[in-house]
Formats: sequence, structure tokens, C-alpha cells
Amino acid sequence: MASRQRQPESKRTFRAKPIVAARLMLVDSDANRLSLTRQWIECEGGPEAEVAAGGDEALDILGAAAQQFDLVAVWPTLADDASVDFFGVLRRCSSPVRLVAVTALTPAEVGRPGRLAGAAAVDGSGQPFGLIATLETVLAGSESVAAIVTRKRAPSSMTVEWANAIYGTPPGGRFHATLD
Repeated sequence: MASRQRQPESKRTFRAKPIVAARLMLVDSDANRLSLTRQWIECEGGPEAEVAAGGDEALDILGAAAQQFDLVAVWPTLADDASVDFFGVLRRCSSPVRLVAVTALTPAEVGRPGRLAGAAAVDGSGQPFGLIATLETVLAGSESVAAIVTRKRAPSSMTVEWANAIYGTPPGGRFHATLD
């Protein structure tokens, strides 16, 4: 019987944390959608998510426990100015969280899609199955807000349409502009 040798630290393969073990926050001003999404994720075997009714509340929670969240899913709306501040604050402080914007809007409908800069992905599926798949994809990657801001590369987990709208470059491409 062959003995298993431990690989040196530099040779180890990165293994993503499964969605079940992720520390997740959901941010949405629509209380019904927020509650339904949270229940659905939990019923599908996902983690018990922390919830916030808007950007201000989410920033309060993150400020107290920034290192405690792996993922933040936020529903920005055209009328929700708090979400603009939310994304901006996370960029300025180089937050270690991974961020997913959830919207049924197109980049043209968002108006200033650059305000979503820092997001590793935009989920436009409108379906809980799609959201969980997007969250798993982002969780498997290393594209936190801090990594995106520091590396100045559009997240590879983002669609071409959204990467071009937010960062002015395709996924994985280098952006040179100052983020919105």
C-alpha cells in the first residue's frame, strides 16, 4: 500500500469553499423578494444568509464583520442611491468580499453601469437556480472587490455584455479608467 505524501504548500490546488459552507449576505430593498430568496437558498441546501434591507444597513453589518462574509449578493435598482454608495464604499476600502449584482435590467437600463464596478458577476437570470449557479461560480473564483480594484482586470466570471458595460473591456481584460 502506497503512503500518501503531503504536497508542499506551493503545490497545493486551490479548492473552493462549497456554497453550503459560505457566509452569505443578501441585500435588497424589496422585503418580499429578500425573504423568498433567502428561504429558497436555504431550502436548496445553501447557507443561512444574513439579510439587509439596503446599502446602508449592509455597510453597517459589513463594517462590524467585514471578514465574516464570503459573498454578498445585492439587488441594485435605478432608484436605490444607497446601492451606489454601497459599491463605492466597498471599492474604496478594497473589501475582501466577493460581490454579485442581481438585476433583471440590461446594462443600458442601469444607466450608469460603472457604478456596479467591484462586482465579480451580474446575475440577470431572474431565477433562484441561476442565482445559486452564479454564487457558486463567484465563490469558486478569487475575484473579490479588492482583487478587482488592485489588479484592474474585469472579472472573468462576468458576461461579455456586462464586463464591457461596467469596465469597458471583455472579461479578464485590463481596464484603465478610474472606476465610477
